[in-house]
Amino acid sequence: GGWELGACAGIEVDGLAGAGSGQGGSAVAVWAAPMAGAHAVYWVLPRFGLRLDPDVVFPLTRPAFLLDGTGQVHRPAFVFGRIAIGFEARIF
Repeated sequence: GGWELGACAGIEVDGLAGAGSGQGGSAVAVWAAPMAGAHAVYWVLPRFGLRLDPDVVFPLTRPAFLLDGTGQVHRPAFVFGRIAIGFEARIF
């Protein structure tokens, strides 16, 4: 066992879709966002580990989703974070 740590930076392109329930209407938006993140893997066995990947994302645009008669129902934040947890296996 042991720890493996790393960092990453990049840009991602995402899509966001929404549909009204009962009111009809739908929308799709595409955005780009620079991101910075890290990863940590704890190797339980020589080729099998537990992985944690926290990221911080900074959308360049923040499309608003609107419903007629209701107004804005969603808009992405200026900055947001996310965490992925999983397993990692090395084959070679």
